[in-house]
Amino acid sequence: MDNGRVAVVGGSVGGCAVALAVRRARAGDVTVFERTTGGLRSRGVGLGILRDLYGELADAGYLDDATPHLRLSTRKWITGDGESYGGRVVGVQDFPFRSYDWGSLWQGLR
Repeated sequence: MDNGRVAVVGGSVGGCAVALAVRRARAGDVTVFERTTGGLRSRGVGLGILRDLYGELADAGYLDDATPHLRLSTRKWITGDGESYGGRVVGVQDFPFRSYDWGSLWQGLR
């Protein structure tokens, strides 16, 4: 893709990741279009990335251990029970993943 021109629609985490990937593929000109007139702000509690996928992203140079994250090993399934604030745990599943703050990922990709 030497010296090609690429337009990416959307400047959030996905759009920035695509722009970085095509830039690494030697696109000559990459333009990211974002409809938000102000700066993008952090969104929600974060993004979870399975440990195997993290390995692929780290090998490609998108993430590393310096990117702030929380390592988690299980996922709890909870239902409201009408009595306690947090509800009742109905199951626990092995789930090896890393949780990232949206803003940290976005800043790193920008």
